[in-house]
Amino acid sequence: MAVDVITRITALLAKSERTENEHERDAYLAKAQHLATLHAVDLALARSATGRVTEQPERRRVPIGEYRKQANRHLVRLYGVIARSNDVLVDVASDSTAVFAYGLPSDLANVAAMFGSLAHQMVHAGNGHVASRVWEGEMSVGADGWPAATNARRARIHFYAGFTARIGERLSTARTQAERTAGTIVVPAGGGAPATTGAVVLAARGAQVRDFYARTSQARGRWSGNRTVGYSRSVESGRDAGSRARLGGRDAIGA
Repeated sequence: MAVDVITRITALLAKSERTENEHERDAYLAKAQHLATLHAVDLALARSATGRVTEQPERRRVPIGEYRKQANRHLVRLYGVIARSNDVLVDVASDSTAVFAYGLPSDLANVAAMFGSLAHQMVHAGNGHVASRVWEGEMSVGADGWPAATNARRARIHFYAGFTARIGERLSTARTQAERTAGTIVVPAGGGAPATTGAVVLAARGAQVRDFYARTSQARGRWSGNRTVGYSRSVESGRDAGSRARLGGRDAIGA
């Protein structure tokens, strides 16, 4: 990702962190995702003008947490929903201590910036929710459909699930808006080929990453941590926190 694009996205995320207005926060987040998505079109324009390939897919190992930390699988889920809106595919280590991300360098950088901030916020807000003990006396419904009394562990799990779901919705909305804009951008193909649109370019980038993943991934089986958690008021509390979350600096994740 070009330095000027990184600078602009970082500035938007910093503004998002500073504002207390939820609508402004959403607007800054949407614009940051918008820039990151449309940067793919800028790269296609540069490739058309110069004939040079500006990026190639790569695989990166992303540490998540220490062995047997309870937060790991929830952080993996959070990384996954951010990756999904940025053309990044993910394999998960069997012990959930790391993910292996496949994508173009600019997209991987964008995912890393968002994850670094949101993971810290999710854990911090989850700690506050558990400490508040507002969940005491609450009944929750488990993934098996049976009701059970909420304890601190279940409250945290449900809070993280709500937070992650809401972040996924926010990023997906921003991505969809950027794709609509990309559809209006004409990209010269060069070499006598017909021009195309930014939307086609984005689809081609996604296909390039999927092809790279199919050739290089050595994953076997399914990740066991991707299970539904049921429902409780803690899920809604997590969703509320996800709506308020700011996309700021790359704070430490915590555990």
